[in-house]
Amino acid sequence: MSLEIQDKFESKLVKLFCSCWIWIGPMFQNGYGEATKGIAGSRKRAHRLAWEISRGVIPDGLSVLHRCDVKCCVSPEHLYLGTALDNARDAVERGQNFKASRTRCEMGYPLYGNNLRIYRGKRICIFCQRSRTNLWWSIHGVSYRASRRRG
Repeated sequence: MSLEIQDKFESKLVKLFCSCWIWIGPMFQNGYGEATKGIAGSRKRAHRLAWEISRGVIPDGLSVLHRCDVKCCVSPEHLYLGTALDNARDAVERGQNFKASRTRCEMGYPLYGNNLRIYRGKRICIFCQRSRTNLWWSIHGVSYRASRRRG
């Protein structure tokens, strides 16, 4: 990254004594910093830009995760690469997932072991997911499959 981008980026953060670098520029509604067009060339999350400036390209399929659980922190020392599954597991381990304490789904099936799937940070009951899928196919299946074949 160019020095100009790096200087613009650093003008939007405050380095705290606790080693967090707090983003003071624009913010997304969910609390993550937003690096705008003037800095990043397009809108992107500030912690992702921090990674790219300090460590290089983010490989496909990986996310930039926080060790400190401060969404607006952009300190390279507090960032690491991981998958969506890593992020979901970290949230559950740290008590950040608001439904982490649930042991059963809405229908009463257990939410652990072979019946638990983590998808995009959400805990999903596999039995209920299969039931919904089977119901959808029983209603739409034949007409949907037929329309897809005609192409």
